[in-house]
Amino acid sequence: MPESKSIINLDFLYFFKKLKSRLSVTDIWRTLFVFVLFISTKTLNGQNLSGFVDFGFASTHAINTELWGLHFEAKKCLGKKKILATGGSFSTFFNRVTKPSYGYNISKPVIGELEAGWINQFSIVREKSLWVALNFNAGFSDIDLGDRAQQVPIKDSFFTTAKLYASDYGLMLEPGIDLSIKMKSNWLTTKLKYRINCLENSHFSSTQQTFGIWFAICFSWIG
Repeated sequence: MPESKSIINLDFLYFFKKLKSRLSVTDIWRTLFVFVLFISTKTLNGQNLSGFVDFGFASTHAINTELWGLHFEAKKCLGKKKILATGGSFSTFFNRVTKPSYGYNISKPVIGELEAGWINQFSIVREKSLWVALNFNAGFSDIDLGDRAQQVPIKDSFFTTAKLYASDYGLMLEPGIDLSIKMKSNWLTTKLKYRINCLENSHFSSTQQTFGIWFAICFSWIG
């Protein structure tokens, strides 16, 4: 019987075999919230933090299923011209699956995916109300298969989640483009990427099934 855990989970046992600690998605989002609060405080105090922060809704196609979720991205500009920027990217996705059970005895299957990567950006248009940039994201992807009919408690919370049956994980590469339009004092950014996964293991999917278009609409801070 496989060990139960959250359907969307960043597990360093998968990505770094020598580390034994686990970091839940709740812990990650809490850390990101503190980071955004720090950026906002510095900005309100008049300090010039040159970079980009994006948060919004994202969608991608994997394992013959449309997945929906949240995306966060933070990049620091390299140089005063703001042509180059580098930083981190984090996304979580999930969706219910009605067709296959992928060879497991699952009555209500659900797919969850987590992506975490290092993103580098090259800006090609830098206007007062328009910003266009090419980017390349490289990191890790973890795709989980769970059963909604079997609920297990989430660590350090009062909530439950689908019982985990299998995980496929590996290297993730995402070339893409961002288009940002200024709406009064804020920016609205659309992101389009193509995800390429190189799975280290494969319990219920194949590498080809994880290739797909990645799209997001984000509220952005550009400073």
